[in-house]
Parts: sequence; C-alpha cells; structure tokens
Amino acid sequence: MNMKLKVPRDTLLQPLQMVIGVVEQKQTLPVLSHVLLKTSVNSSKQTTPTLSVTGTDLEVELIGTSLLENDITTNQKITLPGKKLIDICKTLPENATVELYQEKEQVIVKSGRSRFTLSSLPAEEFPYMDPALSNAFTALAVAVNRGSDKTHSSLARAIIQANFAGEQKGSMPTGR
Repeated sequence: MNMKLKVPRDTLLQPLQMVIGVVEQKQTLPVLSHVLLKTSVNSSKQTTPTLSVTGTDLEVELIGTSLLENDITTNQKITLPGKKLIDICKTLPENATVELYQEKEQVIVKSGRSRFTLSSLPAEEFPYMDPALSNAFTALAVAVNRGSDKTHSSLARAIIQANFAGEQKGSMPTGR
C-alpha cells in the first residue's frame, strides 16, 4: 500500500530527532541509513492514531512516537533516508504542514511551495530487533508549541530498546 500522510512539521520532527542518533548515512546495508515511518490506528490499547519513527544500527533500536491529529484509517509504513528527511524538516517553518506520498519507489515530501523527492526502500527490508533479546526503556516527552493565535500541544513518546551485541541474559556487556 502506498503511504499518504499529512502532518504538522513538529509531529514528524520530534520523533525523528529522538531516533536520528543511531542512523548513519554510510552503512554497509543501505536500509540502515533509512528510518521507518509507521502509522498505527485503533489497536486495543490506543484510540488515537500514532506515527512511529524507528531508527537502528543493528545494535541499538530507537522508536519515537507522536499522536496524529488527523483521521488515519489504515496502518501504513515506509522507509526514508533519515538524515535527508530531518534536514528537510528542520528547514521548514515551525507551523508548516508536511505531506508525504509515495509514487513507486520514490516519496514526495511537500510543504507549501517546497517539494522534495526521496528514494524509498521496501519497509519489509527494515530490520527489527527481537524484543525478547533487548532491554526496553520508555521515556515520555511532552512538548507545547504556541502558534500566533492558538496553542498546539503534541505528545511524543520514545521507546528505546538497547540490545548489546553478545549480551548474555542477566549479565552486563563486557568492554573489549
């Protein structure tokens, strides 16, 4: 399914900033330079649609989540180059709306009169860490953004999963 998403800039930028630290541009696997964007709707635990952004270097996986204001009706996922996407988001005005839509293996990112074309890789190629092998920590970040005539609140949650290479169950990783 082709992704179509329209969100405020900060709804995309906040979780992206949380995960970008593990994303490197030059990787042996091209998909590791990408982030996974995934929308989720109405699971048993949530009633508000969410956007999650995942980045990994195969040792550490970071997931940042934002609540979506608009009515997303389907679960969607796509991968985009992480550094390019964050650079685009940072250059846009604070109150900008970002539109993402997929055309074959390319994703168009639009905001106002700006238009960017990014290459995408299949979301199925994005590596997931086994939750049973990782230590999970949850951090909650709340940001309040004030517009000129209204106050806009957004909630971002990062789920940080650290998986140390070679870690034995119940032991601490050793330095080499």
